[in-house]
Amino acid sequence: MATRCVMLVAALLICAACDDGGADAAGDVRVLIEPTPDAQPDPDPPDAAPNDAAALDALPADAEVDAGPWMPPPVVPVTEPTPIAGLDWLRGTVPRDADPLGPEFEDGDVHYPPRRTRDDGARWYDTVVEEDGTFSHWGITAGYAIGRVPVPPGQRLFATPDRVSALYTPGSVQPGDPYGSGRARVPLVVDPDDPVVAFAADPGRGAPKLQLFTTPDEVFFHFGDRTAPDLRAGEAAPLWLGVMVLNLRPESARTVTARVVESDQLEATATAYPALPGGAVSQLGFELRPKHPWPEEGAEVPIHLQLEARGLEHGYEAELVLTTRAAAGNYRQTFRTPIDGSVQYYGVNPPPQVEPGRQYALALSLHGAGVEAIGQSGSYAAKDWLYVIAPTNRRPFGFDWEEWGRFNALATLDDAMARFAIDPLRVYLTGHSMGGHGSWHVGVTTPDRFALVGPSAGWSSFYSYTGVPRPEGPVGRARAHSETMDYLENLAAHAVYVIHGDADNNVPVREGRDMFAAASEVTEARYHEQPGAGHWWSAGIGQGTDCVDWPPMFEWMAERSREPFRFDFHFRSPSPGYSPSFSFVRVEAAASPLADVFVDSVRDGDTVRLTTNNVRHLRLDATLLAAAGVTRVEVDGEAHRVVGEAIDIGRPAGKRAAAYGPFNQVFRRPFCFIAPDATHARLAAWFISFWAIIGNGHACALPAERAAEAQAAGYQLIRLGAAATGQAIDGIEWDDAQVRVGDRAFAGAAFMAVHPDGDALGAVMVAPPGKARLLLGLTPFSSRSGLPDYVVFDANGGRALGFFDADWHLDPAFGR
Repeated sequence: MATRCVMLVAALLICAACDDGGADAAGDVRVLIEPTPDAQPDPDPPDAAPNDAAALDALPADAEVDAGPWMPPPVVPVTEPTPIAGLDWLRGTVPRDADPLGPEFEDGDVHYPPRRTRDDGARWYDTVVEEDGTFSHWGITAGYAIGRVPVPPGQRLFATPDRVSALYTPGSVQPGDPYGSGRARVPLVVDPDDPVVAFAADPGRGAPKLQLFTTPDEVFFHFGDRTAPDLRAGEAAPLWLGVMVLNLRPESARTVTARVVESDQLEATATAYPALPGGAVSQLGFELRPKHPWPEEGAEVPIHLQLEARGLEHGYEAELVLTTRAAAGNYRQTFRTPIDGSVQYYGVNPPPQVEPGRQYALALSLHGAGVEAIGQSGSYAAKDWLYVIAPTNRRPFGFDWEEWGRFNALATLDDAMARFAIDPLRVYLTGHSMGGHGSWHVGVTTPDRFALVGPSAGWSSFYSYTGVPRPEGPVGRARAHSETMDYLENLAAHAVYVIHGDADNNVPVREGRDMFAAASEVTEARYHEQPGAGHWWSAGIGQGTDCVDWPPMFEWMAERSREPFRFDFHFRSPSPGYSPSFSFVRVEAAASPLADVFVDSVRDGDTVRLTTNNVRHLRLDATLLAAAGVTRVEVDGEAHRVVGEAIDIGRPAGKRAAAYGPFNQVFRRPFCFIAPDATHARLAAWFISFWAIIGNGHACALPAERAAEAQAAGYQLIRLGAAATGQAIDGIEWDDAQVRVGDRAFAGAAFMAVHPDGDALGAVMVAPPGKARLLLGLTPFSSRSGLPDYVVFDANGGRALGFFDADWHLDPAFGR
């Protein structure tokens, strides 16, 4: 299945390149998002509904709601799951040039087959499975396995799918964990009359391993995949705990409340969510609000969690025990991100002694592939003048610090800036390997946050590092931000320090040398190449690990600070939807989505002169300009007085930076899939579990008649199938037979598009009857999954794709 998805995306790229105190149920209930001024990875974060009652009050008059008050069901303790072992499995292979099994399984046609070779070339035969679930005789080719799984009446099923691409039952299609971390759990909805499970795997990272469990419970608290803070002795600030929760029922549970039960140590808290998606795993957040400081190091703190929701027969309670640690040293800090409302953590390596009233510097350090953030921050020696803050890339592999990885790094920085006494002019960016690439990427796309950028063993782009061809056309534009070298000029006023080992056998040393040479053309840059050093090294020069905690680089950091605001600069952005701001300038819309935007600024006394290229709508911070003594602004020769809070230049567009596109942007704020039927609910469960496994994320799914509940709670809606009926998208029409883009018709094609939805974004994902599986081929959650505003495609790849203009109108000039 994963191979088939890759083939579809590859075909799409080819198309693009053709030319291309206590709380109770009615009281203190926290809602999904509590945005703060500092925690805004998107320019205009969603407002949170104040509580569930207010969310229902906000529903349209004709929305269907439950009649009468709802009484939570009785609470029962969770049950310990029972492992299933000793199953007989068949191994399945398919021809090299065709895969007849994948479409069948994706459609839910999952039945135990006879041992034979089918007429279409698919073959089933016996295989060997070890006691721990490892398919040790899998071989070197991708393929499938299928087995009968005895699920007793009244029991539900879930799996640990290591090095598995996808799992299938008649009622489920679920992603596996390609990295084999042992961390992922996914629910499986089986047919009680024919309990069969199949899966797909590619053994590139080793033989697949599948473990199955049953439980009578409707939900499963997966404490093995928790995002927990360190409880530091003597501290008493509220903290967040994230837990992956599996809904083992096919239907979504609604009006969900995640509670912490009052105890001697903790106050009662409650956090509300519109839904826990059916047949999926998703993260829920629980607020830990201590009544008094955490006890001495080594104390065990029991935490009782409860979950209740409409649709569940019971509420469920589970106990998690966390152990306190010393207040000093490297530790985990959690926070709630405005990206999707999930709980994320970052490593904090603080100064040995924090003096009240003193401001400190901050180094944001981005980890490499497979590295935990707490290990990254722990690689540095503590410094008396600086905090080291290490965000996660949402997971140890995550998103290469692009897309959601980048936005999580910035949300982490915002949280740390608000939490600690940080001098905003002494903030630095560094990282190693994948995090070295992240240093380049985050640095050039967020150029007014950092005084120095210090990549170690970093690579410039996927294309320079791997040699894969660059996509062209609309897909290339949707991924333009990946071309770090194109935006290096944004670092003109920042120092750059590049570190690389000359014997690095992971990231070639040419990457460091080339980037240093290019950076030297635009700013002050320094370079250290360690003789004989590989990818991760330490030479005993500093107290930390030298390849990241390089003393000369930190000495240079200590000497440098950035200007509070710059008035003489050159700014280049791939898109207002990805990188809109520099100093007092914010680009709200471009004239053309097919090109970068440019802003040049020069100050002359009390006048600032701006020259723009490909800018449709510009917004200037008049308050900042006035405070700096600027009374007049000239933009492309047109004069404007500096008055009020903001100056809008150009014609305001329908698109704006916070709701601009491309397609991925709809997933940068809390999102909810709206499914009209069981077929599309299976698809929603796939997307949500994929987001949980790859991005440690939270998401929602609801039936179409409940869409208003999610929207009132601040979620952006992704309407699937018939749930998209009636959604107006300029220039594009669709029905069961075809998709029309302007005057072109595409029979039997599927369609995805982002669109304005009030002040937010929405999206549609539709496919012809019987072909809903096509939507699985364009799962968006990857650093290399960038797509334009709309895509029309079928099993052979892209048929039409492109961008809407700045007013959300279809323009053939912006598509293929």
